[in-house]
Formats: sequence, C-alpha cells, structure tokens
Amino acid sequence: AIVAMIGTEPAGIIAVQPDADYFTIHARAHVDFLVVARETEGQGVGRALISYVERWARERRLAEVVLDAFGGNAGAIAFYERSGFSPDHIRLTKTLV
Repeated sequence: AIVAMIGTEPAGIIAVQPDADYFTIHARAHVDFLVVARETEGQGVGRALISYVERWARERRLAEVVLDAFGGNAGAIAFYERSGFSPDHIRLTKTLV
C-alpha cells in the first residue's frame, strides 16, 4: 500500500499487488483499493496514486493494471475512465435474501 501525503497529512491510499489474468494467465497489477480523503478530492491525489501504480507495474513488466469499481459509483468510474481505464467485463449480481 502507498500513502499519498499533502504536507504532514495523509491524503489518499492505494494498494496494489502482482496478479495474473484468470483466463490468459498474463501478468498484471491488481489495485485492491484506492481511497482519497474527501477534503483532498479534486487535487490530483488519485491521479498521482494511479500514476505511481502504472510506473510500479511497468518496472515489473506487468501487462496491465486492473481494478474494480461499484456500478453505482459514477464518480469513481468517471475518474478511472479519465485516467485511461475502460470496462473489461461486467459482473452481474442478483440479491436472493
């Protein structure tokens, strides 16, 4: 996990790990989570953390960076799309209880 700081205050955190695609087995980086402090949203913290992960993945010769976002989180999805991510698959769920 990497913590972004603004001055002496934590502004965001991202966790990443090497992974392999389920179907093709190619090496990739998987972002477990990305959180930006509400008071620092819009200040480039998320973009800096994503950029760090991209550099980290390239240094390890990983083929891609993957992450998940909740379908209803339009703000996160828009941020990721602005950062160059695009949908790869859609997971559908049905609540039974």
